[in-house]
Amino acid sequence: MKTGVHRAMDWQTRASAMTGLPKVRNITRSGGGFFSLDVHHFYPEDITVSWAVIQPPSSSQPRPIKESSIVKHKNQDGTLNATSTSESLRGLIRENEPYIVTAVVEHNKLKRPVQREWNSDDKENKDFLARPEVELIQPSKLFVSEQTQLQCRMSHFYPNELALHWFQKGNGKEEFSPITNSGRFRIPDSRSELQTDKTFTHNAILEITPSLEDQGSEVICRVEHPSLEKPIERATGPLQVMVKPKVQQPIQLPIDDSGNMVASFSLSNYYPEDIKVTWTCGLNQEQKPSAMQTFRDVLKNSDGTFTTTSQCTIPGHLFEDPQFPVRVTWEHPSMEVPEYREISAHSPDFPWHPRIEDLNPLILQANRQNTVKCKISGYFSENIRMTWLERKGEHVTDCSHNKYDFSIINTGHSKRADNSFTCTSSLSFTPTSSDELLEFICRVEHPSLEQPIERSTGPPRRNAAPVVTDPLRVTVCESGEMRCSIRLEKFFPKKIDLTWSFEMRTWRCSV
Repeated sequence: MKTGVHRAMDWQTRASAMTGLPKVRNITRSGGGFFSLDVHHFYPEDITVSWAVIQPPSSSQPRPIKESSIVKHKNQDGTLNATSTSESLRGLIRENEPYIVTAVVEHNKLKRPVQREWNSDDKENKDFLARPEVELIQPSKLFVSEQTQLQCRMSHFYPNELALHWFQKGNGKEEFSPITNSGRFRIPDSRSELQTDKTFTHNAILEITPSLEDQGSEVICRVEHPSLEKPIERATGPLQVMVKPKVQQPIQLPIDDSGNMVASFSLSNYYPEDIKVTWTCGLNQEQKPSAMQTFRDVLKNSDGTFTTTSQCTIPGHLFEDPQFPVRVTWEHPSMEVPEYREISAHSPDFPWHPRIEDLNPLILQANRQNTVKCKISGYFSENIRMTWLERKGEHVTDCSHNKYDFSIINTGHSKRADNSFTCTSSLSFTPTSSDELLEFICRVEHPSLEQPIERSTGPPRRNAAPVVTDPLRVTVCESGEMRCSIRLEKFFPKKIDLTWSFEMRTWRCSV
């Protein structure tokens, strides 16, 4: 059963609905320094709510609250309800001192504006506070000696009274050590930024240049604020410090005594130890055949990093196909994607391209046989071709097409200490004049060469300086005499003068 008070309120509401007279409620306070005022059952729609704050309460000069919002809803009887909300008083008042909030409602059905007041009196003002939301942002991988950033983002806090501290906890340790702005750590200055809702955001940065000592340690960001009973902490978890593998040199391809290539590849100064090295070959890079034997050796360096050398034995005849590639691929936690190196007989790094090691000068003597020799070395496959070309001015001819004037002799392949081969090709002919303007070119073709290589004698010479091929040697004879010898080659003409001299010295000693 309704009391008389309830019946009076119902009548008042019905009366307001019939007349469109606004029913102005009391001001309510919500968290964050916002204030609201409800107005019910008014008509027509146009209505104004003006907000102001008075501080101290004895002041005669209210300060307008410049920004507010109003939300309206239509009732079934055609009237409207509205809720007006002021902007937050954060930053507009001194929260710990008394103040008064006023709201003035104006509507054409009101004879005079209606004012409502909210008096803070001694009420606590903790609703102005806003707890910081804390997020620690860190890279997934840290690299030794590469500066990186850890970010502690704090948002939606009020007031701007924030204290932030960085700590580090060593791997396997319990105590926290404060991080200061020195050594491997740098803490740049940063400032809070005011947001549209009058809260603040702050982005604190810790710059760190990791070392392997940081592996497994944790970095903690500790945030203190008046809104917090105890600090908020965010931790990185165990840090993963890494060093990317370094490639020291291309794939090495020494030749063993059986004629196989022992492919070798080294990766150095990486961390952690776990690394995967795979050898593949062929145009489609299919997995290595069973004939390819692999071996890997791991060495721990003095600085805590690792070096690995992986070897793969490959039948040497496969490289007779210049398009046959061998690839080594490695994967490591420090890398986003696997990396690889590749080598074939046409690669610039292939070590067994033939080289024209020597070509003696062209010295013509009329009606006397002359021989030019070309020495080729350092190749692996014996499938090599040497061609002698004669050049007179702009005219070039193949000497092998004129067997009556030229004699070409190619020596067999000789194996060197590194199991590569060497050979010599010689061209003999008898010039009719010593003044002929000609030169000879030795051209070498080999499967490992994309283009032939050449060496020219250059124009004929009238003389050639001696070349010392064996340095001065001194031997003691049985008679007690000393014999001195030196070897000179590739000089012309034959006549040569040698002068020997020595310096007499007197040596003194005491016993």
